[in-house]
This record gives sequence, structure tokens and C-alpha cells, in this order.
Amino acid sequence: CNKIQSIERHTFEPLPFLQFINLGCNLLTELSFGTFQAWHGMQFLHKLILNRNPLTTVEDPYLFKLPALKYL
Repeated sequence: CNKIQSIERHTFEPLPFLQFINLGCNLLTELSFGTFQAWHGMQFLHKLILNRNPLTTVEDPYLFKLPALKYL
């Protein structure tokens, strides 16, 4: 496990071909607006793992607009 507590807005901006993100087993309590916002729309991201986090709030509408996401 890591101890990531937050993710900055536009963190994934420089990664247009990102396909897989494993953020599981961290200390994330919220996904703020803009976490998954990027000029390229993160169109290749098909798998996002967030399990084993104390998530209570998801405020990022971009998360629900990821076109290739098949596994959350």
C-alpha cells in the first residue's frame, strides 16, 4: 500500500495514452473536480482501480465521461 492522500487537478494531463491506473490501497478520501480532466479526454483509460481507499466524495464529473473506461 501507498499513502497517497490526494490527486492534484490535471495530474494525468501529460499522459494522453494512459490505459491503466491503480490507485488502490491508499488514503484517498475524495476525487476533486478536475482530477480526471485532460485536454485529450483520457480516451485510452480503460481500467481504474480505487479499491481499499476511504473514499467518501467523488466531485469529478470527468470520471463518468471517460470514453474507454470498462473497469472501475
